[in-house]
Amino acid sequence: MKILTIFLRFILVLIIAMLSHFVVYFFPSLLGWMHESGSSMITLGSFGFFLFSSALCAYGIIIFAWRLLYLVDHKCVFTASGTFALKVIKFCFYYIAIVYLLSFFDVGELANIEQAPAPFAAEIFIVVFATSMGLFVNLLQKINHRVEEIS
Repeated sequence: MKILTIFLRFILVLIIAMLSHFVVYFFPSLLGWMHESGSSMITLGSFGFFLFSSALCAYGIIIFAWRLLYLVDHKCVFTASGTFALKVIKFCFYYIAIVYLLSFFDVGELANIEQAPAPFAAEIFIVVFATSMGLFVNLLQKINHRVEEIS
């Protein structure tokens, strides 16, 4: 089991590296490009808020997933700490889905600049993915809580 959690931690480190690259380089350059293309400051502000707040939630998911791996390694995942970690992960996924649903019009501005429907397809994918992951983690949380009550 330890080898599996080490591999999963390695994947989490790769995800942190990619997410950090997006947050530091891609998001600001995207907002700068939208500003140069004539987007309003309201659109830029809301789109920037949505991007960076969803990135913060993604960092939260990674931190609590790391915590779950720690609990798995120490054979105490079916505790209140494990249930709490799953609860936070669930809310972070739901928050990301809601944020991208709310930013639909801001992505519309991006699509108008690009003259391409790709931003809508990516946004719909993110909303469906985050919602389904939130539902899956919700199921895991309920299972974990029931096992915790039985123990």
